[in-house]
Amino acid sequence: MNIRVINIVGILLAILSLTIAAAVADPSAARVVPGDCVDGQFDVQITASGTGLGQIKETLCDGWTYVGSTMDPDQVSVSGNTVTFTVFSFPQTFTYTVQAPATPGATCTISGIVKDTVNTAGVPIAGQQVSVCIPIEGILLEEGWNLFSVPCVLENDTVEYVLEGVDYDAIVWYDASDQTWYIAVDIVPMTAYAIIVNETQTIENIECISEPIVPPTRHMYPGWNLVGLTSFDTTKKAESTFIAGGIDDSYSRVWGPWDGTQFVQLGYNKNVLD
Repeated sequence: MNIRVINIVGILLAILSLTIAAAVADPSAARVVPGDCVDGQFDVQITASGTGLGQIKETLCDGWTYVGSTMDPDQVSVSGNTVTFTVFSFPQTFTYTVQAPATPGATCTISGIVKDTVNTAGVPIAGQQVSVCIPIEGILLEEGWNLFSVPCVLENDTVEYVLEGVDYDAIVWYDASDQTWYIAVDIVPMTAYAIIVNETQTIENIECISEPIVPPTRHMYPGWNLVGLTSFDTTKKAESTFIAGGIDDSYSRVWGPWDGTQFVQLGYNKNVLD
């Protein structure tokens, strides 16, 4: 009888020990930022768990400004780039708003820590990067066949989105690896696309989420290759892209750009073709 009582007491003590251990677990928090590039103000969502009172401290970058949150203003303090949110109980979910700078392509990695009554030192919240969208001017399409390209990764690169509102008959791109024309399904950097339209129109849905890759790199195959823009510089000559790009003795002709009616020959390499 005494042994049975001791066992029961031991079990109760074990359960109590587990309960205490679970109660003093470290606090944790997760941050949700926009999946695409941002333009102007954007929201950040925080979901946190912990014990008793707590704080979530979020650190922004220079030029990125805290605007407000769904929390009571008395529970929020701002010091430089650090915003401190005080919570009276867990779990806690709230949203705060940030004003991004007007600099296209600017990036910020938001970092933070979460504290509670048990862990006053704080547990890091994984940093997450946010970037400002890079708008570029609309692309003018003349009646008939046109060639166009983009030098950067687009926020939404699907043909359906990029050509929304554009009345076109076909859009294709040339794969030099197998010398075949394919119907385009997305718009990627440095690839030239041939599109035919029945009247003058403008492609408007173009928003970059990054600067062009420097230096621009694209594999060339034997025969003709169709290459898109490598930078936002509209006056950059083909010679500076190809000749200075390390293929001085590997090409015969460079033709372009497409002006709506014809190609204009820009480069001719005597070292390759007599």
